[in-house]
Amino acid sequence: GIPVPPPQSRRSPAVRIVAVLVAILVLSAGILAAVTVLSGSKTAMLPDAVGSFQKIDSPNVRQATDAFHAQAKQNGLEADLTVYGTAATPRILLAWIRDATVTDPDTALTAFASGFAQGFGGTIAMDQKQTQTVEGVVFVCAPVTGNTQAALCLWQQRDVFYILFDPQSDGNINATLGLSVTAHRAIG
Repeated sequence: GIPVPPPQSRRSPAVRIVAVLVAILVLSAGILAAVTVLSGSKTAMLPDAVGSFQKIDSPNVRQATDAFHAQAKQNGLEADLTVYGTAATPRILLAWIRDATVTDPDTALTAFASGFAQGFGGTIAMDQKQTQTVEGVVFVCAPVTGNTQAALCLWQQRDVFYILFDPQSDGNINATLGLSVTAHRAIG
């Protein structure tokens, strides 16, 4: 007979975001390895909310952020991440990394993409990336393909690169760009 591919299971949002958190820890090694900390720089921040999504504080999120901080410290870096959602349901992940060796968002996304492919088991579709300037800020966004169809955007504020990962976007760059602009405004 004709072989029938197995049905694709849709993991729950919580399982998907935990997988994303684990992946961000691994994939961040690629970008973190090349980063140097800028002395005397203003500390970056993550807002309490991105639009209607609030910071989520749970044991899983704390475990992922603690591991992320330990890896950043081990590499001599400044970085942070958090998960946002509604109630206890994760929706997006926002991270910042201070990188003195990278001067623009496009170069940062290219560097990030190589680490991402190794850590996430998926790839950033660089051939589909889009660069858009909104309110004077350059956002570089691309779909993510692999186990999860997602999208991410990267932008720079002062000497910090922000990365918003949207695992529930199904690769919709425009939706992720909108969330990224909202995050940028919340950061100030």
